[in-house]
Amino acid sequence: MTKYSKREKKLIAAVVVLSVVVGVFAIEILGPKLSSNTLPGTSSPPSPPTMEESIKNADIIFSCLYEDTGESIDCRINKIYAQRNGYNFPHAVGDVYPRNSYPKNSKKEYGDGAIIFITPRHRVSWSSVEVYDGIIPGFNNIYLDEFQRIIESKTN
Repeated sequence: MTKYSKREKKLIAAVVVLSVVVGVFAIEILGPKLSSNTLPGTSSPPSPPTMEESIKNADIIFSCLYEDTGESIDCRINKIYAQRNGYNFPHAVGDVYPRNSYPKNSKKEYGDGAIIFITPRHRVSWSSVEVYDGIIPGFNNIYLDEFQRIIESKTN
């Protein structure tokens, strides 16, 4: 065990107290800024795109069903709803889409499948919404059949 002089002990105590004071100050002053999910220059978190925005901006829209392989949860493409603007999508129905697949031990909560939107012309190039029992909670609990009719009306 290291022996410290009285002066060294006071110096260590002062450093500890100063560290605590700085930490508390940082949490009190910066905490809300650090913990919030806000865009620079705004006071509110970013809103996820609406269904209409997602459909309008996407060059490809497809769905997948999650498949438990024992080692992972794979996103297997089951339908391609729209493919626009000459976007060359390197996957086909039946392929696994790795970007929406998860390790078996993942803490991610997933439904039966997902709808995926790829928008390579925009800053955010990929987004998805989960599907649970034929319902898309991320789009105001719309049924998958109704979503398909909306896509067909907006992409044809």
